[in-house]
Amino acid sequence: MLYATAVEPPEDKSGVKRVESLLDRQAGFRTKSYLHLVTVPDGVRRRLTAGPESTSLLDVAPDGSRALFSRRVEDLSRPPYSVDELWEIDLATSKAMPLRTDAWMSDASYSPDGRKILVLGGPSMFGGAGNAAGEGVVPNDYDGQLYVWTPGTSDVVPLTRSFDPAVVSAVWSPADGKIYAVAVEADRQSLFRLDPEGALPSAFRSTGFEVIEEVEVARENGRAVVRGSGVWRPEAALALGPQVALYDASEGAFADVARGEVRPFAFEASTGVRVDGRVYLPVPFDASRKYPAIVYFYGGTAAGGA
Repeated sequence: MLYATAVEPPEDKSGVKRVESLLDRQAGFRTKSYLHLVTVPDGVRRRLTAGPESTSLLDVAPDGSRALFSRRVEDLSRPPYSVDELWEIDLATSKAMPLRTDAWMSDASYSPDGRKILVLGGPSMFGGAGNAAGEGVVPNDYDGQLYVWTPGTSDVVPLTRSFDPAVVSAVWSPADGKIYAVAVEADRQSLFRLDPEGALPSAFRSTGFEVIEEVEVARENGRAVVRGSGVWRPEAALALGPQVALYDASEGAFADVARGEVRPFAFEASTGVRVDGRVYLPVPFDASRKYPAIVYFYGGTAAGGA
């Protein structure tokens, strides 16, 4: 088993914090995370990582012999003023080897055969391989892109370069060899299926969720489990194919809640950009009356409601 421990910084009672770096401005930066391995059933424990940088476990190879982990290191030479280091560690010898250093990496996992790596990150990764914004245009690196990379080579396939929704997570199924990705578009997160050879993603099964938050795929039969929610649907978990409810927070909790109508609402900004949103009507609602309105908006680099 692999697990992580958190090492808290010494308590500072001076009342003044001297910021040691740009990353030190972030809450919790001085708490360091390290990886450990414990063998079963003998319970022998071994520490795998150490040093001034936190380490985050990303994935374990299908044969259990190797693992991927990452470190975020300050780099003042260019935005975002930090880089993500991707490392591979041999779990038998504890020998770690750096695989690549890049900015804007979010996640990485092994292919079903362990020979390639599925990388999630911004369009600027791999020398801009996922940048579809055009020559000389700085892309939005919060636009999640998927890459299939062969370690030790320049062989990389930008899977979602021509795919508009931003990918937020993905799993590579060993059952059918397909990649299942959760991607955000406007104020929704949906499930898509991708071919690792580069074919465009396709929508995968209706779940009834407006926002899918997580997906896992069984190793043997490829059956997927998704966790998500909706406007009037609290968090729930479903197994797909056939669809079976595993957990539903609305059972009992919302039995006595009056649910008002929710209507789509959109307007065109002065720039010509369409802005999508929703109108939540009160309960009860009388169309002949006028009601005060609360306007809630989100502005930034990721999806939000208005």
